[in-house]
Amino acid sequence: MDIINFLNSGIVTDIVMKQDLVNNKKKEASYNLFTISSYNSYIENFHSDIISSLLSPVATHKLGNAFLFLFIDYLNSISGLEINRNDFTNVEVTREKGRLDIWIKDLSSRRAIIIENKINNAMDMDNQLDRYWQYVEKANYRVVAIIYLTLDGTKKAPPAEGAINHIIKNIEAFSSESNNLINGWLEPCLHAASNLDSSTFIYQYIKLIKHLANRTMETNTMEELYQFVSAENGFKTLDTIVKMYSDLTTFRADKFSKQLIDYSPFKKQFRYKPMYVLYDYYIYKDHRLKLDVWFEEIGGAEVVFWNVTTSGINGRMVLTERLNEIGLRQEFTDEVSYNDNGYTKHFIVGDKYKSMAEVDQAVLAFVKKIMEKLNAD
Repeated sequence: MDIINFLNSGIVTDIVMKQDLVNNKKKEASYNLFTISSYNSYIENFHSDIISSLLSPVATHKLGNAFLFLFIDYLNSISGLEINRNDFTNVEVTREKGRLDIWIKDLSSRRAIIIENKINNAMDMDNQLDRYWQYVEKANYRVVAIIYLTLDGTKKAPPAEGAINHIIKNIEAFSSESNNLINGWLEPCLHAASNLDSSTFIYQYIKLIKHLANRTMETNTMEELYQFVSAENGFKTLDTIVKMYSDLTTFRADKFSKQLIDYSPFKKQFRYKPMYVLYDYYIYKDHRLKLDVWFEEIGGAEVVFWNVTTSGINGRMVLTERLNEIGLRQEFTDEVSYNDNGYTKHFIVGDKYKSMAEVDQAVLAFVKKIMEKLNAD
C-alpha cells in the first residue's frame, strides 16, 4: 500500500476525526468526583448502588417518587411499554435480593421492574434473565419490564427461553443515540433536582458515565482502523508509518541544522541527542553561554539559552543582562531551566502556530534573530 495514499484515504481521515472528537469529549468529562479515584467506579456494585438510590422514594435525595416516575416515563418513551405510574406509588427498591441487581417492586399493585446492570460488562450467567423473572413471579409480583443496562449498547441481552422477550429492553447508559440513559433519564433528573446535594451528585455521575462511555467509543474507533488496515493488507504500511513518525524529530533537527549555516557567535555546534541541536562557546564577560534547540514528538519545540559557567540565579542574571542589551528578554518565558541558570521559549502547535511546519519556521527565524543580534551588538 502506498503510504501517501494511505494517509490521504477518506477512511483514515474519518477515523482520525472521530478519534479527535472522542478525545475531546473524554477530556471534558474526565474531571469528576468519581474519576479522581481509580477504585470506586470499577466495583461491581458501584453503578447499581447509585441508580437504585436515585430510584428509591425513601433515599436521602428527599424527592420521593420524582426520579422513579421520570424513569418510568423514560421507559415508556423508548420501549413501547405502557407502565402505569399509579402502579408504582408504594415502591421498595432492593439491591442484590435473589441476585437481582436492582428490583423495583410496588407493595400494593404487586408490579415489578428488574434492572440487570452490565455497565461494567459483567459476564452473563446461563438463563439469568429467565431465573430472575421466575424468582420475582414466585414472590407474587408481575414483572412489567426487564431492563438490560449496558455502558454503550455494544452488549445486548441474551435471548430468554421463556415468553418474556417482549419485556426485555436493552438500554445504553451513554452513546450517540438520543434515547440513552443520560439523555432520557439522568438529565431530566438533574433538572428536577430541587436541592444542591441531589443536583451535584447527579451531575458528577453523568460526567463519570460519559467518561467511561467515551473510553469505550475510543476502542470502537480503534476497531474501525483495525478493520480498514486488515482489509487493505496495510499492517506493513502502518508499521512503516510508526517507524517514520518516531524518526520525525530527528528529521526536523537535521533540517534545522542544514538551514542554519552560520551559527556565529557560537563557536561549536553538536548533537548530544538526535532530536536537538546545541550551539556552544559564546563568551560574554567570562561566562560561557549555550543555546539548545529541542524538537518534540508532539510537533512542538523549545529554545533554551543558559549559562554553562555559573549555575543558579547568578548565572541567570548574566543572561538577563545580555538579553536586555539586545532587546530579546521578553521573547523568552519566565520559566528557567538547568538549575535556574537559563531561559526557555516554547513553541507549541495550537492557536499561534497551526502546524508543525509553522513551529519549525518560527524556531529557525527566532534562533537566527538571536544570533544576528548577538553578533551585531
